Amino acid sequence: CKTVESYGSEETMLRLGMTNPPYMMAHLDQIAEALRHPNVYKFLHIPVQSGSDNVLEGMRREYTCAEFRRVCDFLLKYVPDMT
Repeated sequence: CKTVESYGSEETMLRLGMTNPPYMMAHLDQIAEALRHPNVYKFLHIPVQSGSDNVLEGMRREYTCAEFRRVCDFLLKYVPDMT
């Protein structure tokens, strides 16, 4: 969160952009920490492509339904009021 704090103003709010589960898996702790910072909106856009592993594979997505759920469950647990 040092990066967030380097922006200075207490009035400045940051919003993380859209991302996908495979890029988040190795960084869930850091993402949760950033989202808990008071100057970061507790919002993250993670698109739901399909609830079927077969469809995800056919779309050449690099994650499974279980991995998507793991990301969402982790962030909902460690980032109160996350949307």
